[in-house]
Amino acid sequence: MGLIALTALTGVGSAFAFNLPKKHANPEYYAIKVNSTTLGWTDVRPAQSCHNDPLATNLACTITSSTAPATVLATTNAYPADHGSETGFNQLHK
Repeated sequence: MGLIALTALTGVGSAFAFNLPKKHANPEYYAIKVNSTTLGWTDVRPAQSCHNDPLATNLACTITSSTAPATVLATTNAYPADHGSETGFNQLHK
């Protein structure tokens, strides 16, 4: 009887140990206005929300990318390579 109880407790414990929340496969990046003619990307979520902006034509407010973070953060006025999961078309954080 004790052995059955021990097995049941061990099984329940291992079930919880392997059900941790999954991380995003690719980090999120946020479109921001660098200056009056340049858009860029940041990996720090801005306090502002997404809003329409004429400068943001053909870009999205939030994306994910499997490209190296340094490359994404250096990309201006364009999507970085291997981007996906776009939200907020023609918008940026401001």
